[in-house]
Amino acid sequence: MEFFSGTRRIGFQIAGYELLVVAIGFLYFAIVKKQQLFHKDRREKTEPRVRYIDRSIPNDP
Repeated sequence: MEFFSGTRRIGFQIAGYELLVVAIGFLYFAIVKKQQLFHKDRREKTEPRVRYIDRSIPNDP
């Protein structure tokens, strides 16, 4: 019975860990999607790519 209860506990831990990973993955995916949509909308209005390049050049050592 000890082995069975131990495997059951491990299974529960794995299930909880998987649930946590799925939740974090879903959150990350939603944030990335929001950023992509927002960035796409901004790029259509005014292209910020040139500004980003100009800003990153002086920062290089």
